[in-house]
Amino acid sequence: MKIITCAVCGIPLRPEEAKKCSECGHIVCREHVRFHRNRWLCTTCLRKKLYKEAGSKEHEDVLDLAVIQF
Repeated sequence: MKIITCAVCGIPLRPEEAKKCSECGHIVCREHVRFHRNRWLCTTCLRKKLYKEAGSKEHEDVLDLAVIQF
């Protein structure tokens, strides 16, 4: 049986704990997945998407905080 691990932090996951990112397809734990606009996104993809939507790099720390607290 294959062991499932989080693509972000690497901890082993049980199948019921694993979520798949709608954007990149990585399997991540519940700590690194967010529900954004009716899709499950890993924190890495969500950060990229929010940076792209914001347009400027002036508010990087605010966006990072938004991803954490989302």
